[in-house]
Amino acid sequence: SWLLASGALEAVIAVAVVAGTLAGHRRLVRRVARPVQALSEAVSRIGAGDPDVTVEIDGPAELMTLGDDVGRMAGRIAIQTALAAEQTAEVTRHARRLQVILDAAREVAGSLNLRYVMKSVADAALRLEAHRVRIWLLDDADGRSLHCAYDTAAGAGGPATAEAAAPTSLVGRAARYGRPAGPEPSADGGGTAVAVPMIVGGAVVGALEHLVGPGVALSAADLAVVEALAGHAAGAVAAARLHERTAEQAVTDALTGLPNRRAFDTDLAAELDRAARYHRPLAMVSIDLDHFKVLNDRYGHAYGDLALQQAGTALREALRSTDRLYRIGGEELAVLCPETSAGQAGELAERLRDAVEASAGPGAPQVTASFGVACLPAHAADGAALVHAADRALYGAKEAGRNRVAVATTAA
Repeated sequence: SWLLASGALEAVIAVAVVAGTLAGHRRLVRRVARPVQALSEAVSRIGAGDPDVTVEIDGPAELMTLGDDVGRMAGRIAIQTALAAEQTAEVTRHARRLQVILDAAREVAGSLNLRYVMKSVADAALRLEAHRVRIWLLDDADGRSLHCAYDTAAGAGGPATAEAAAPTSLVGRAARYGRPAGPEPSADGGGTAVAVPMIVGGAVVGALEHLVGPGVALSAADLAVVEALAGHAAGAVAAARLHERTAEQAVTDALTGLPNRRAFDTDLAAELDRAARYHRPLAMVSIDLDHFKVLNDRYGHAYGDLALQQAGTALREALRSTDRLYRIGGEELAVLCPETSAGQAGELAERLRDAVEASAGPGAPQVTASFGVACLPAHAADGAALVHAADRALYGAKEAGRNRVAVATTAA
C-alpha cells in the first residue's frame, strides 16, 4: 500500500509540474513571444517602405516602451517619407521648367525674325502654367511707350489691338522700374498676372506678361523661371529688332523716309512677274523736281532738302493705296502703279503734279515737278524698257517747259 501511495503521489506531482510548465509557456507566449513577434512584424513593414504602422503591446513594461519607440520611429519615418516625396516632385517639376527655358533659349538663339522669336517665347511661357501670354515692346520713337506686340489670345498670336500700356499698369511698372511687378489680379478679370521686364545691357526693351488662371498660384520658383525666360527673350528680341531696323534702313532713303533705289528694283521685279502672270498692266511714273540745282544754289542745300521732303510727303499723301513711291536718286522719284493703264497713270500724274505745286508753304519759293508716264505692255515689254520709256517721257515734259505730265508714245 505504501508503494501504491508513493506512486500516486509522484504521478500527482508530475501532473502538477506539467500543468505548471504549460501554464508558464502560455504565459510566456502571451507576455513575451507575441509582443516580440508584433514588434518584428512592425519593423519588417517599416523596412519594406510602409511606415504607416501602429504597434500595440500587451506585455512587460520594457516591451511596451520598445513598442512606443517603434511607433514614434514609424511616425517620423512617415513624415520624412512625405517630405522626400514632395521634394522629389518639386525637383522633377523644376527640372521640367528648366528644360522649357533651355528649349526656348535654343529656339530663339539663332533667329533674327522678330515674330518667330516672340512666338517661341510665348509658347515656352504657356508651358510654364500660363493660360495667356503677352509680349510688350518699348517703342523706338520715344523710348517710353509700350505696345502689345504679341498676344497668345489673338488667334495664332499677334496684337489683338494697337494696345499701349499705361505707365501705372502692371506692365508699365515692370518696364519703368526694371523689376518684376505682381502677382495681382489680371486686367481681363480671370486669375492673376505678373509682368517681368526684358532687359539687355541694363536697358529695358520690353516686358513679358504672364497670366495664370483662377486657382493657380505662382511660387517664388515659378517667378524665377519666368524671369529667366524673359532674360533669354530680351537678347533675342533686341537682336531681331536691330536686324529689322538694319534691313529697313538698307532699303529706305534717310532724308525722305521713302523706299530707295534698291527697294524700287526689288519691287519692280516682283510687279513685273505679277503683271505677266495675271496679264495685268503695270504703269510707272518718273518724277523730277524742276530747277532743283538752282533751288539749292539760291536758297541753300538745307532748303533744298526741306523742299524734297515736303514734295515727298505731298506725293505720298496723293497716291492711291496700291501705288508706291520711291526716291531713286537726287531729286528723282518714281511711282509704281500696279494694274493701271497709261490713261489712268496720266490722270494720277496730274494729281501728283498739283500736289507738288502746292507743297511749298506760304511765302516759300515755288516748287514744281515734271512727270513722265509709261505703261507695260503698251510702251515696253520688260522692266528696263519700262524705266527707259518713262524717263524719255519725263525728258519730253522737261523740254516742253517743265511742270507738266508727258505720256510715252512709242509702242513696245
